[in-house]
Amino acid sequence: MTAIKRLYVLLCGYETIPKYISVSGADNRFMISEPICAYLLDTTQGWILLDAGMDPQHVTDPQRLHTYFTSQGMIPPIVRTQHDLKNQLAEIGITLADISWIILSHLHFDHTGYIKHCPQARVSVQKR
Repeated sequence: MTAIKRLYVLLCGYETIPKYISVSGADNRFMISEPICAYLLDTTQGWILLDAGMDPQHVTDPQRLHTYFTSQGMIPPIVRTQHDLKNQLAEIGITLADISWIILSHLHFDHTGYIKHCPQARVSVQKR
């Protein structure tokens, strides 16, 4: 049994998307800005990360930016220095190496970005 001692909400940036993607029946002329979040759990069994944010190189590397966003006609996410997951963990007093388990809600790019930086972590995702 794992008991949660603390929960941290980590803001990893924002996506600008058509409103109808997140709001059923919304007018497709409207855009919204949605947060990209990861959630850090301090538990009796160690540090658990629920979702792993977005790899900031997708927007800082010109080739990736083109490949993943501009060539697809998409608006790139807004990712600032303060959104970097490593920096946010450092403020809490841990590193990516301290994460023992990553649980993913699903496999979109904005939920899996830091997995590659946690080779020690167990990774779980729903089968469906």
